This record gives sequence, structure tokens and C-alpha cells, in this order.
Amino acid sequence: SELFLIHYPDGKVYCPLSKKEKVYIGTPVWDNGRIGILTVDFNLKIIKIYYFISESVETNLIATIPLSEVLDCYNLLLHTDPLMLTRQENDNKFEIVWPEKIIFDIGDTESFICRDGEKLYFSAWYENHDYHEEIIVRDYRTGKVLEKSPGILYHMPDGSWWKIPGTQKENE
Repeated sequence: SELFLIHYPDGKVYCPLSKKEKVYIGTPVWDNGRIGILTVDFNLKIIKIYYFISESVETNLIATIPLSEVLDCYNLLLHTDPLMLTRQENDNKFEIVWPEKIIFDIGDTESFICRDGEKLYFSAWYENHDYHEEIIVRDYRTGKVLEKSPGILYHMPDGSWWKIPGTQKENE
């Protein structure tokens, strides 16, 4: 993989990491003026997390995790607020890999959306008679369901999240 970051609106191009064979680079995430970057180095068998700061043109290593800490790299993703590395496979488990290790069960159709403090937001979809979605709020540490409501969360360009309400069927 090779990563190029293009600054808007001036079009300045940055290449924060050098290209290496057998090194995967994940999708970067914006985190309060810094860009979080995930790499998996299959040569060294390590996961690395970096911050790139365009103002100073610095790439800083902030975490190194042995690849043996994860079962595999399926859906290994960086998320923000705060920066964290997660993993979600098709085994009904949600795993926070870093900055601390937390694993808990989730529903068959749940997908992680975002974190807000000690709350984790998930989306679940259902295809009973009609397709609909539900927002599930879980406790960060335990995974316990705190709240469920019909609808979806939509990430706005300014970084805020909007709840788009849905309808719940009477027979559910």
C-alpha cells in the first residue's frame, strides 16, 4: 500500500509513510487536527498506529501492537473520539484492540458506528417484513445495552452526528 494525503484547498500532497512490501495501510481518520494512520507490517508481524500532523509535516508513531494480539486483520479499523483500534468479525464479537483490550458479544446484524465518551453506538438492521434499522447504545467497558431506538446515525461534514429517526413496527 501507498498513502497520499491531499490538503484541501491548496492541493498540497503529503506522503507520510514510505512504501514497503507486505505493509498494509488502513484508511486514515481525522482526529482533532491530526490524521490517524493504521499500518500492519506482515514482515515484522506488528500493527502500528501513527499520527500525521500536516502543519509540522510530522509522522509520529503512537502505538506498536504485536500482530499476535488479534485473531486476524478482518475489519481492523481505526475510529476516533478518542482514537481507538477496533476489530469486528462475523462471530458476533466486537473487540477494542487498543488503547485497551475489551471484547463483548453483539447481535448478528450489528455494526460499530462511533464512540461518545463511555458510550458506543452501533447500527443493527432487520428484515422481518420490511427492512429497518435501529441504533443500539452500549456501555464502553461492558458492552451492556443502554438504549435502543429506531433510526440511523448520519455523520455530517462538520463532524457532528445526526440521528435520522425511523419507525418501529407494532408487532416487534
